[in-house]
Amino acid sequence: MSGILEDIKNRPSKDKVIAEVGTKAEVETRRKKEEVAQIKRLSQILNERKGAPVLKAVYIESLDCKLQFGDPNVGEFFDILKTARTSDNMDVFMFDMLHAMLKKADPELTEDALKKRIEAVEAIDILAEIMDNSPFFKKAFNLRTAGKFNLV
Repeated sequence: MSGILEDIKNRPSKDKVIAEVGTKAEVETRRKKEEVAQIKRLSQILNERKGAPVLKAVYIESLDCKLQFGDPNVGEFFDILKTARTSDNMDVFMFDMLHAMLKKADPELTEDALKKRIEAVEAIDILAEIMDNSPFFKKAFNLRTAGKFNLV
């Protein structure tokens, strides 16, 4: 899966124009929400959440189905990042992140099955669609692009 990041990076995003420009209405809506938002401690928020991950689904054209995934939690993200930095390989990060996100919806999915039974092109399609539809990835890569965060 060499060069996965480059393939994904060069793939045009469906939401790119909307995300980059942002409308006045979006800015105004955010400002209004911010004005009335409650102040909370993180422990309060965590206590309000249930244990199950929030799952999302994206349509994968090459598989002709919607595939469920979940965003990583902070611990998973930094464990995967540490492994990628140790190996100094962005493809390791991308594969491990893909596995972690898919495993949220499919606990039986093994790394071995993902490595041996899915085509590299399919993995790129899946990861690209997840990146296009995941607030986590959008924010992480926007930070990386802006030079505020270095993944590897």
